[in-house]
Amino acid sequence: MTLLLAENFLGLKLCEAWREVDMELQEMNFKASSFDHKILNNLIERSNRWGKHLKKVQLQLLQEERDNGALEEKKLYQTLAEPRLHEALDALCELKYIARCTERMFRVSQKFLQTLQVKHSMRKLFSGKDTHTTFLSELHATPVFNQTVTVISDQVGESAQPPDISLSPSDDVGVGHSARDGSIQNEDHTPGETISKNE
Repeated sequence: MTLLLAENFLGLKLCEAWREVDMELQEMNFKASSFDHKILNNLIERSNRWGKHLKKVQLQLLQEERDNGALEEKKLYQTLAEPRLHEALDALCELKYIARCTERMFRVSQKFLQTLQVKHSMRKLFSGKDTHTTFLSELHATPVFNQTVTVISDQVGESAQPPDISLSPSDDVGVGHSARDGSIQNEDHTPGETISKNE
């Protein structure tokens, strides 16, 4: 629409100028010669036809825009009507992942819930025992799982091999020192919570 008016701006201004000339001649009661009067009337008539043509083109552009909008809307409803439950589930999982990584309130609430779970486990499983908690309850961050951590024993020898311990949400791994030889032993407890000392 704007491009159409810009392309015909000069012609529209000339048509406006010829109408102003005709109005000034009428106000001055000046009677032009028959030849000049005929030329002026032809220019005014041509400007009227040109204005009607531009108006028709504008209406056509508006109609095309409405048709394109209706077509896009029809395509949208057609897409919504198609069963895409698998894609929708993947999208929801992706949104949940983004929320867990970016939303501060979500991370704080998850940290608070995790702290409550650790405290409940401490009261239920390790009540009255000499334990050392490795869980940082004051740190507002959730732990990262599925990492490989190498724990080196205090015993020095040729056959000593550093074991690899995989920390994941599904593994119950505990780390402690034996009182006899100082080697690594596994004990059952909630991952990332406590390290029990064997007497």
